[in-house]
Order: sequence, then C-alpha cells, then structure tokens
Amino acid sequence: MKSNHHARKEQVHTGINTQLSSGELPSTPLQLTPMELHRAIRLPEVLRMTGMSRSSWYALINPRLQTYDSKAPRPFKLGTSDRSPSAWWAWEVLAYLQSKSNARRVH
Repeated sequence: MKSNHHARKEQVHTGINTQLSSGELPSTPLQLTPMELHRAIRLPEVLRMTGMSRSSWYALINPRLQTYDSKAPRPFKLGTSDRSPSAWWAWEVLAYLQSKSNARRVH
C-alpha cells in the first residue's frame, strides 16, 4: 500500500481550471491521479470540468450543428442498450480542454 506522500507525488496537475457553481474559479487546477484519468465519467462531471452547459456541450458533439467540433471527445455507452447511459474518458475531456487552451495561446 502506498503512503499518502507517494500518492500525492503521483497526482497529475493538468493546469486546467473549472468554474464553480458560484461562478468563481477555484484557487488550484484540477488534480487527478493516474487512476482517475482512466475513469469513465458521466455528463455532470464533464460539464463541471468544462464549465459548459448541457446544451452547449451536446451542440459541440453533434455533427449536424454548426457548432460541431470534430476534436471534441466522443461519448460511449456503458451498456449494450440504446438506453444505456453515456460516458466519456476523463483523460479525453482533459486533453480536449488542454488542446483548446494551447490553441488560444498560439493566436
């Protein structure tokens, strides 16, 4: 079993800030362990990470809409039914946010 010291050393500092429900930014960036990065996350967590509304997020991943972004992470089903819940990989959402942040710095 790892000590707290080693667990803290393994944390990933993404440098991506999320907006709190009160509208203010947290004082520290998201900190995810390697195990958390490889976790499937549901829509509410995606929205917290991105700071986007549900309709804005779905508009971003809908190829029929003008706001579509082909680089946005694709959801996958957690089961075999059409009614199975959708999820995203945490690392894909973070990588997408990082790519948007990097693109902003270039311009």
